[in-house]
Amino acid sequence: MLHCTEGEIRLIKILLVDDHEILRKGLTSVFEQVDDFEVIGEANGGKEALSFIESTKPDIIIMDVMMPNENGVDVAERIKENYPEIKVMMLSAFYDFKTVEKAIRVDADGYMLKDSLSDDLIKVVRIIIGGDKFIHPVAAKRMMNKLGGFSDDEPKKEHNLTPRELKVLKLICDGNTNHEIASKLYLGDETVKTHVKNIYLKIGVSNRIEAVLFAVKNNIISLSNGTIIEDF
Repeated sequence: MLHCTEGEIRLIKILLVDDHEILRKGLTSVFEQVDDFEVIGEANGGKEALSFIESTKPDIIIMDVMMPNENGVDVAERIKENYPEIKVMMLSAFYDFKTVEKAIRVDADGYMLKDSLSDDLIKVVRIIIGGDKFIHPVAAKRMMNKLGGFSDDEPKKEHNLTPRELKVLKLICDGNTNHEIASKLYLGDETVKTHVKNIYLKIGVSNRIEAVLFAVKNNIISLSNGTIIEDF
């Protein structure tokens, strides 16, 4: 968790890793519009990223999966082994089962798609910095389809979530922070924290990645062009 003195903005330090300069510049433009975000460096590959880490100690690294001569997930694994305090979010145009599964296995903190909206990337960075994890629902669906072989028409499985908890879970899956959920449901932040804690306990998960996987597997959420279809 980030700490700062009263009146001081604690900047979230971001390192961007992608072999395409135009994408790095685009992301830099997006993040630098946020008051408490600071892009402290750009790297075109894993080797350069590792040298940046030594000198800058970023709070979060946003890294492409597919780079020339190296796999971003392999680089993420080295980073998490050597710098477990640094958050790593994978950013990819691909969401094949093996890549997503390996990213989760090496303890990446997030997996987002390159066609995600700018606002969604900002929200997910805040979720990750806040200590939770997140996976794009489309990537989660591809993974669950591979593992479970279910379809959108599969009946919903039984669960004991209340209607309010289901609404919170769907908003979690849409990449909302706890504060944003509180605003959308006209609740207090602490009330939402309690709902999230109860949801995790009831469905047997410990973070947002697992919660999204549960929701997708049990057909609690529906997707349209990567967006959650809300029915409330």
